[in-house]
Amino acid sequence: MLKRLHAKLREAKAVARQAWLLPRDTAEDVVPDAASGDDVVLFLHGLFASAGVLQPMRLGFMRHAGVRTGAFSYAPGPGVVELNERLSSLTAKLPGDINLHLVGHSLGGIVARYYGQQSGDGRLRSLTTLASPFAGVPLASKLALFEGARDLAPESPLLAQLRNQPVPVPHLALLGEQDQLTSDHEAHAALGSKTEILAGLGHHTILFAPQVATAVQSFIFSQRTR
Repeated sequence: MLKRLHAKLREAKAVARQAWLLPRDTAEDVVPDAASGDDVVLFLHGLFASAGVLQPMRLGFMRHAGVRTGAFSYAPGPGVVELNERLSSLTAKLPGDINLHLVGHSLGGIVARYYGQQSGDGRLRSLTTLASPFAGVPLASKLALFEGARDLAPESPLLAQLRNQPVPVPHLALLGEQDQLTSDHEAHAALGSKTEILAGLGHHTILFAPQVATAVQSFIFSQRTR
């Protein structure tokens, strides 16, 4: 009981921190100033959020030489296919000989895996998804007034495709033990992904936990020489 209460309090604190970060990185896309051979990490936020909520994790990567980061914000509404087009427009602005890594939270992770399956981008080196519900979210069926919610419904054909088809690069899927959206962890695993369950973390605390930032960096840097 105490463990669950502590997790709920941490989750509430993370939601409040997101509210403070929401206005950041919304005016325009954050396009990396990348050079030949750089590692470029693009961050994709979840539904009802903005690129600002991933800013703390993104800034952590910027301390490393040869690493550039980028992101873009979107309002609720667009589905995975449309967001993939936004992502493709951003990656098209980058040099042809970079090493590309995608990090997505929740719906952003769905978009990242879709890009990995569909783009044929030979620069792509890794995918990292945080609390991404690849088996869908039951509530999304009730909110299916816009494409983004319809794509997250458990019966979504797009999610079935993402779960059951491989991606050509390593995929690390991090899920929170206390995340009510992905509580059936096995159901939210995707073919070929390395899935890790993180103790004590919920859907939003996964964004700010130091061990998550460390795990994401370690995974991406392990792919830098591919």
